[in-house]
Amino acid sequence: MASGRRNSTWLLQKGIERPRNGWRDPLIGRTVELRIREKNVKRNVLRNLLPLLVLGGVGLVVVGCDEDTMTPAGEETALLSVVPPGGASGVDPNGPLVIEFSHPMMQGMEEFADVHEGDVEGPLVEGAWSWNDTFTTLTFTPAAPLKNQTRYVIHIGGGMTDGNGRHINYGTHGTGMGGQWMTQQMHQGGLHGYGGGMGGGGGGMGGGIGMGAGWTHPMNGSYGMIFTFTTA
Repeated sequence: MASGRRNSTWLLQKGIERPRNGWRDPLIGRTVELRIREKNVKRNVLRNLLPLLVLGGVGLVVVGCDEDTMTPAGEETALLSVVPPGGASGVDPNGPLVIEFSHPMMQGMEEFADVHEGDVEGPLVEGAWSWNDTFTTLTFTPAAPLKNQTRYVIHIGGGMTDGNGRHINYGTHGTGMGGQWMTQQMHQGGLHGYGGGMGGGGGGMGGGIGMGAGWTHPMNGSYGMIFTFTTA
């Protein structure tokens, strides 16, 4: 009975009312006591973990968005493929003209790519670029089929940036696909680009003297890479 009274007193101190029939078995009080302590421990654990769970949830959301729309941290974006590649001949005049990157690109970078007839300073081929849903593939659709047995040049500006605003790697795959750097000496005032901003829209990429940031490579000073092909 002494043990029962001690348990009863402890429970009353905790704000638990004594049953009408009293504490007949001291084990009952002990069982309730243990349950209360267990409940308090769980409450404290949840209180301490809740902020971490919330922060962790936010972090997961951020990482998920980064993977879907931006370049993963620590990975550079590279020019992955160009179709047709430089030096190709017998190309179907109705075939696709496609530029592919290894990671999503910044919206608006299509302003710094164009297609020329003859050489890189030749007339612009009328048409328009379009991105796929992930901004990794850029496709050119000419306003009319390309001419037969004619040389064309795909020009990719040297200052393009990916979804994180970082400049891309042209050389790792570009030269292996027949690409050549467009030197400053090759620019003789020809018109470049189809957009209306940053030197695009046939604006001479800087008035024929120099080219804007989207065209100029930040390291070697070139105006990007060119890929020359000939149709069938």
